[in-house]
Amino acid sequence: MLFLCHHLAMTSFVFQHRRGSGNVGDENCSPGLWFDFGPSVFQNFGEDVPACDVVVFGGGQVAQQCLDGGLYHSPDARARVIWGIGMTQKRVKTTHFQALQGLFTLISSRDLGLPGIAHVPCPSAMSPFFDAPPQPSHDVVLFTHDRKSDGLQKPDGIPSRGNHGGTLDETLEFLASGATIVTNSYHGVYWGMCLGRRVLCLPYSSKFEGFLIPPVVADPANWLKDLFKAESRPDILPHARSANQVFYEMVMNLA
Repeated sequence: MLFLCHHLAMTSFVFQHRRGSGNVGDENCSPGLWFDFGPSVFQNFGEDVPACDVVVFGGGQVAQQCLDGGLYHSPDARARVIWGIGMTQKRVKTTHFQALQGLFTLISSRDLGLPGIAHVPCPSAMSPFFDAPPQPSHDVVLFTHDRKSDGLQKPDGIPSRGNHGGTLDETLEFLASGATIVTNSYHGVYWGMCLGRRVLCLPYSSKFEGFLIPPVVADPANWLKDLFKAESRPDILPHARSANQVFYEMVMNLA
């Protein structure tokens, strides 16, 4: 095992992300689930970080939680890292972001085009499920955000599933069952593209604008007429995996 003899009095790696929310994306977005960091501790945001070589915060839309963790909950961490979180151009121009830069050794974002910030998509792309997904069994499936779907068009006869509950593999099996995936879930869009399926994104905020290649979008209340416009994005998976591997090696060099 890595780091067994390194700083025996302290933990090598600590990972904080949203845990216990039921949101399948939040539950599976920590890089500690997808890479070998040796003995590690996993925590929810807001917990006090034990003495460690590196604490890694992320991913998800959690810039404020990362700042709070850096300011108040990790004084005994030798290095702090933000991995693949959602971050907007507007936030990068604030004093909030300047504070992040002062507290963290490495920062990466799942959103493309942020100055000075490495583009590292959600590390859940490292799941082996994406290596050989099953063939689709439905023409279309609908994957919905459980809290953001008021007014969403939900036609009868199209298989549907929400983004809360179940395992990642169960969720990916459902998404892979559709030749076309229609979704207003950020991770539904991302995983659909990683699966190589045609995707139609039903956005409810600017969080869907930071992908390497933008998805095709439609009106959530009237998307059926635009279903034929859905497209696949085959470059998303190899880019996501490569970017995460490079960032992993950078983080390992901190320990």
